[in-house]
Amino acid sequence: MMKLGEILHGFTLKNKRYIEEQKAELLEFVHPTGAKLIYLATKDVNKLFSVAFKTLPSDDTGVFHILEHSVLCGSDNFPVKEPFVELLKSSMNTFLNAMTFPDKTMYPVSSKNEQDFMNLTKVYLDAVFKPAIYTNKNIFLQEGWHYEMRSLDEEPVYKGVVLNEMKGATSSVNTRIDNEMMRQLYPDNCYQYVSGGAPEAITDLTYEEFIANHKKYYHPSNAYFYLEGDMNIDRVLLEISTYLSGYEENNEDYALPMQDNVEKKDITMSYPLAQGEDASERTQISFGKVIASYEEKKKLSAINILSDYLTGSNEAPLKKAILDAHLAQDFYTVLTDGIEQAFFQVQAVNTEASRLEEIRATIKMVIDELLEKGLNKKQLEASLNQMEFAARDVGEPKALMHNIQVLNAWLYDGDPATYLTYNDMFASLRKDLDTHYYEDLLKELFEDQFVSITAVPSVTLDQEEKQKEKERLLSRVNEMTEKEKVEHIEENKALDEWQKAKDTPEALATIPHLSLKDMNPLPEKIPTDVREYDGVKVLVHPFGNEGIVYLNVYFELDVKDKETLSAISFFPNFLGSLPTKRELTQLLIDMKGNTGRLSFDLGSTSMPGHTDDLRIFLIAKCNVLSSKVSEAIRLIKEILCETDFTRKDFIKPLLLQVQEGFRNDIINSGHQYAMRRALSSYSKEAFFNEVMDGLDAYFYLKDLSSSFEEKGDAFIEKLREVQSQQLTRNRMLIGLTSSTSYDELESSLVKPLVDAFDESSEIEGTHLSVEQSENVGIEIPNGVSYASLAYNLYALHRQYSGVWRVASTMLSFDHLWNEVRVKGGAYGTGFASGSLGTLAYYSYRDPDVARSLSIYRHAGDYLRTFVKENGDVEQFIISSIAKCEPLRSARSQGELADGNYLRGIDYEKECLYRNEMLEMKNDALLDIADTLDEMGKMASVCVIGHKAALEKCQDVLGQIKTLG
Repeated sequence: MMKLGEILHGFTLKNKRYIEEQKAELLEFVHPTGAKLIYLATKDVNKLFSVAFKTLPSDDTGVFHILEHSVLCGSDNFPVKEPFVELLKSSMNTFLNAMTFPDKTMYPVSSKNEQDFMNLTKVYLDAVFKPAIYTNKNIFLQEGWHYEMRSLDEEPVYKGVVLNEMKGATSSVNTRIDNEMMRQLYPDNCYQYVSGGAPEAITDLTYEEFIANHKKYYHPSNAYFYLEGDMNIDRVLLEISTYLSGYEENNEDYALPMQDNVEKKDITMSYPLAQGEDASERTQISFGKVIASYEEKKKLSAINILSDYLTGSNEAPLKKAILDAHLAQDFYTVLTDGIEQAFFQVQAVNTEASRLEEIRATIKMVIDELLEKGLNKKQLEASLNQMEFAARDVGEPKALMHNIQVLNAWLYDGDPATYLTYNDMFASLRKDLDTHYYEDLLKELFEDQFVSITAVPSVTLDQEEKQKEKERLLSRVNEMTEKEKVEHIEENKALDEWQKAKDTPEALATIPHLSLKDMNPLPEKIPTDVREYDGVKVLVHPFGNEGIVYLNVYFELDVKDKETLSAISFFPNFLGSLPTKRELTQLLIDMKGNTGRLSFDLGSTSMPGHTDDLRIFLIAKCNVLSSKVSEAIRLIKEILCETDFTRKDFIKPLLLQVQEGFRNDIINSGHQYAMRRALSSYSKEAFFNEVMDGLDAYFYLKDLSSSFEEKGDAFIEKLREVQSQQLTRNRMLIGLTSSTSYDELESSLVKPLVDAFDESSEIEGTHLSVEQSENVGIEIPNGVSYASLAYNLYALHRQYSGVWRVASTMLSFDHLWNEVRVKGGAYGTGFASGSLGTLAYYSYRDPDVARSLSIYRHAGDYLRTFVKENGDVEQFIISSIAKCEPLRSARSQGELADGNYLRGIDYEKECLYRNEMLEMKNDALLDIADTLDEMGKMASVCVIGHKAALEKCQDVLGQIKTLG
C-alpha cells in the first residue's frame, strides 16, 4: 500500500483512513494542477470513475446543463458525433451518464469489466478536457438552442434538446415552486438560478458565453475525481495524469458564498393547467427557509426525523391538523440538501390562496402544542431506526451514491468522508432521545419567518407562455438584417447536413470497445433453491447483506372482471396507511421500529407467448433484520387481515393524494403511460398494467374521488372481499433472499408465516376480458409531448428471440436517437421489446410527436439499409448483453428470480436468448424489419401532450380528452 506523501503519476497521497461503515480504505490525492482525487478501495467488482466540476451559474441560461450534453458530442481523440451514444451501443457499462446539479456537474461511468472500464474512463476524460465544442458550433446549436428557419418565408421556431427538456421539466408545478423558492432564499449566490435552464432564458445564451464557461470551469484546478471498486489504481491514475499534463494550477475563484437568512416575504406566482381543467382547490402553498450548512450532518438527519414525525402519514400531527381543518388535500415537509446550505419546505397541496394565513396559523398552533407537551420519543426512535437501516442497506448503483455523498462535503472544502460515515452520528441521535435536543431543533426549525410561495393555477398560462415565446422570437427575427437571416438559414442547413452525415469508418475506429470473444457465453445465474413447507412453495435465494432478510410474500388473487381489478388496484395504497385494531400512529411506530421497509404491491405474471394467460398477486415486501423476522410476520398478518376498511374518513383523503401524485407522474413521465395505453389491447397482462397503473386507473380514480359518497361503499366492499377471502395459505408463495441459512429461516420465519394464515377454497384465478382501446390523445399542460406506437409480437404470429434484444438496442441508440432526438429535438426516445410480446416505440419531451409517429412506422427501412450496407452488428450485441445484466441489489435480484420462476423462464431459456444474440447474423434483421412494417400498419397510438401537438395528430387519434 502507498504511504502518505508518496507520489504516483503526479498524484500525491495526502491522507488515508479506513471507513468502517464502507469496509474500505479511503485515499485522498492531490495533483500539482490543483486536481483532487478520492479512491474508495472497496472489493466490489463494479468499478466507478467520475469527474465532477464545481459549476456555479450566474443566470438562468442553463449553460452548464447544455455543456453537460455537449461535451459528450465528440472530442479530439474520439472525433465522432456522439461518443456517448457509441458507448451506449458497444460497451458493457453498468452506468453511463452525466448530471447537472445546482452547483456541480458530474460525469460518472462504471463497468464490471476491467478493459471496458478503462475504455469508458478514457473517452470521458477526453470529452471533458478536449471536447469538440471549440471547433464545431453545431453541437451547441443541437444540444442548446437555435433558430429553426430554412427560408425567408418560413415562420421560425426555437429548437434544441435542452430547451425541450426544460420545457417539459418546468411544466411541473413542484419544479416551478422549487425554482422560485430557491430564487427567493438565495439572492446572494448561484442557487437563485435555474441550473438546468429556464426555457425563456436558454435562448439568451450565446455560443461565446458557452465556450467561456467551459474554459473557466472545466479545468483541473476545479476537478474532483472519484474512483471506487477493485481496480488497478496505478493504471487509472496514469490515464488521468495524461489529461492533466500541460495544465497549471489556475487562480480562478470557485468560491460559493454562504447565504444569510432572508426576511419573510409572500410571493404569488402562476402555474399551468390544461384547458378545461377545474382550477378550484388547485392552489399550492409552500413555506421555505435556509436551515443548515453541509457540515451539520447530524442536524440534517434530525430534521428528516422530525419531518417524518410531523407529516409522515395522515395521522402525523401537523399533517392531520391541516387535513382535519380541510385546509388542503395533502401536506408534507421536505429537506433539500446536497448543496452548501440546505433548505426546508412545508407545502400544502391543492388548497386555495385565501387560506394562506389560516394554514400559517395552524402550523404555529401545532408546533406550539408539540413544544409544550413534548415529542413522543418512541415515535422519534422508530423513524431513527428506519433511517439507520436504510443507511446500512444501500442499493445500486452504490458507488455512484457514494460519489454523490462524498461531493456533498468535499465540494465545499469539507471532509470527503463526512457522509460515508454514520455510526457515531446515529449513536448521538439515539442518545439525544433522552434529552430536549429534538424539541430545541423543532423550535429552531419553525421560530424564524418563512418565505411563502403561493402557486395559483391558470388555464391560460400555457398558451400565454407560448405566445410570449413566439413574440420574443419574432421580435428578434424582425430586428435581424436580411443578411443575418440568411446566415441563420445557412447555419440551419449546415446543422442539417452535419446531423445527416455519418461518422467515417476512421472516426468510428477510434472508439475503444470490446469484442464478442470478451463476452461470457453464459448469462449471470441467480441461485434459486425451490423448497416447500406445508404445501407452500418457498423460493430461496442464498445471498444478500449479512443479517438482513429480504422477504416477498405473494398471494394469488381471483379477479373476475375489470371493475374488480380497478378497485383492488388501490388495495396496496391503504395497507399501512389505515388503522388496524390499533390506531395508525401506533402501527407506524411498530413498522418503523421493527422493519427496515414494509410495503405492499399488486403484481402480475404470464407465460411468454400466451397473451391470454394472467395471474395476479398481492405482494407483501419486507426488508428486516434476521433477528426481527418474528416482528415482521406479526405486522404482515396484522396489516393484511386487520386493516380497517370501514374508515371512510381515512380513505377519501388518501384517494385524493394518490390522484394528485398520479396526475403529476403522467405530466412528468407521459411516455410510460402512453406505452401502457397503446399496448393494453393485445394481452391480458398489458391490459392489467393499464387498468392497474395506467391512464385507465387515473380516470377511474378521478371519477371515484369525485363521487365517493355515491360509489365509495361498493369500492370498499371489493377491498374487504379480498381481505376476508383471498389472503390465505393455499394462495401463498414465499420469496426469501438472505445469506442466513434456510434451515434457520424455516423455523424462525417460514413456519410461523405459513401457520399464521388459514386455508380457503380453491383458487379460481383471473377471468379478465381485454378491452380494445381506440387511439387516444390526452391533453396536459406541458410545453412538450409524449407519443407511443405499440403492438404485440404474438398478435403478428411471430416468436420472440434474443435477436429482438439486439434490434431494440439498434433502434433505440442508432435510428431513433438520430431521427427523433438529434434531428427532432426530443429529450428521449426508444423502442422496447420483451418476451411477453411487447413492441413499443416511445418519445419523451418531444416537440413534434406527429413527426415521431411517422418515423416509427418506417423503422423497418432502417434495418434493411443496415443489412444492405453490411453494418457492424457486433457492437449492438455487446451492449444488448450488458443491458441484460445491470447492477442489481440483493432484493432486486431476488425479485427478478421470483418473477422468472412464476413466468416459467428458466436459466436454460436465458442461455438460449444469450446464444441467439451471440450467434446472430445481419440477415436475421430482415425478418424483424418485415415485422416492424406490419406493426406500423396495425399498431395502436397514444399521445400525451399539449393541445397543438394533439391537433397535429388528430388524423390518427380516435379520441382526445383532458387529463383534468
